[in-house]
Amino acid sequence: MKRTDLTLSALLAARARHATRSVPMLLDRGRAVSFAELEEESRRVATGLARLGIGPGDRVALWLPNVSAWLSCFFACARLGAIAVSVNTRFRAHEVADIVGRSGARLLVYWPGFKGIDFSSILAGAAGALERVETLIAYAEARDDPGAPDYVAGKPVRGYAALAAQAPQARDDADPEAGCVMFTTSGTTRAPKFVLLDQRAVVAHARDVARGFGLDADAVMLLVPPLCGVFGFCCAMGALAAGRPLVMRPAWDPALAAADIAAHRVTHANATDEAIAQLLAQTDAQPAFPSLRFVGYAAFNPRLDDIVARAERRGLALVGLYGASEVQALFARQDEHAPRAERSLAGGRPVSAAARVRARDPASGRVLPPGRTTAVKTHLTPVIPLWRAAAPARRRPTETPAQGLRSDRAHVSSG
Repeated sequence: MKRTDLTLSALLAARARHATRSVPMLLDRGRAVSFAELEEESRRVATGLARLGIGPGDRVALWLPNVSAWLSCFFACARLGAIAVSVNTRFRAHEVADIVGRSGARLLVYWPGFKGIDFSSILAGAAGALERVETLIAYAEARDDPGAPDYVAGKPVRGYAALAAQAPQARDDADPEAGCVMFTTSGTTRAPKFVLLDQRAVVAHARDVARGFGLDADAVMLLVPPLCGVFGFCCAMGALAAGRPLVMRPAWDPALAAADIAAHRVTHANATDEAIAQLLAQTDAQPAFPSLRFVGYAAFNPRLDDIVARAERRGLALVGLYGASEVQALFARQDEHAPRAERSLAGGRPVSAAARVRARDPASGRVLPPGRTTAVKTHLTPVIPLWRAAAPARRRPTETPAQGLRSDRAHVSSG
């Protein structure tokens, strides 16, 4: 028997039913969007996508920044049993061509005028890889120059507003075992590999994050990483599962983020070491951000190896995180009350009770005790499928169960 409560449609519908209007789901540049409004828009977009022929197993590329339309399209795809293919807005023609082409996307949603960049011209430069794309959907905001091209790379362009104006879709084809979102991740081959997550895995991780990161009745999450990556995506899903507001902007701006933290009394944020350093530079206050009580960080810049100590002097107890596209981004976290040396390490305690981790010596294969830093092998049920190559349209992609994922170095706590 299928667990319908483990679908994304059920997760969003439950939040729409139970959330009060005083608690928005999104604060998009200060504009409040309720859970009910997002749920209704996603159902309207689902109707529009269905009328364009999108159904179970189809792929829809989302080439959008952090705007509410990204989430509306994502939940619309989930309702139809379709798969959202995440495309970074920093990608240019050859990268977009590779991802959209190999994924077999039938439809692509983009913002033609985002940041004043001519994204339509970028798509035109990738025309050779858009063979399977049938329609382009152009998102726009009031400040944009009016109109988008009628055709780009020979493909018809439809407005996002027309999709969102349809009647809400009543039918729900969401399935816990259906793939719902695809991310790219680095691999051993020249081209990035695809990682496909199913609805059960996304919902389970979101609920684990809500509990494991202390997203309680007073929590407010600042979205720092982009939704197009698994880091930002998991932050957003965790806030949604907790029924707490998500504060976001289309592009990262540390000055505006610092203002948002103060204006909305943000309590939680997860970010890279560089983003945290940029935030700290926005204020001389001590403590820097009094409302923040949990800040997880991912180390990317070796020159910022003192960021935990620097943040601590400013009143922030940074917490090391560990994750990967295959097991989702917020797989493990350190204890915010632990000593600085421990909090500085990537890893810690897995947020899921179902997670299993082994640390082995790469040379001997010997299982190591807790507290050692080495390559780790992780396993998390439900099994997360991996998708390395595109499948024909209207077919479920070939899936390879992740019996275990060997990762880069991480610190695993025994607690």
